[in-house]
Amino acid sequence: MDFTSELQQEVEQWAKSLGLSTEQFVVQAVSEKLSMLKQQRKNRAIEPLKTDALTSRSEHPRLYRKHGVLVIETGQLNEFDINAFISEMREERIQEQIGKMRL
Repeated sequence: MDFTSELQQEVEQWAKSLGLSTEQFVVQAVSEKLSMLKQQRKNRAIEPLKTDALTSRSEHPRLYRKHGVLVIETGQLNEFDINAFISEMREERIQEQIGKMRL
C-alpha cells in the first residue's frame, strides 16, 4: 500500500509494539474495520425485520426458486432496504471466500 511517510511510521510503530509485522498489522486493522462496518450495516438491515417487515398481518412469506432465482413473496415491506440487505449478503459471501483462501 502507498501510505504517507507519517502514516507508514505510525503503522510500523504500532506493529512493532504489538509484535506483528507491518503487513500483519495492516491486515488485522482492515479486518477489524470491515467487521465493524459489517456489523453496523447488519444492525441497520435487521432492525426492520424485528417489526415483521417480511410478513403482513394476514399471511406468512413464501420462499421458493423460480428459474434459478430465490423468490420471497411477502406482504407490504415497510422500511426494508433491499439494497442494504443485498450488500450485506455479498459482504458475508466475500468474507467466507477470504476465510477459505486463508486455510
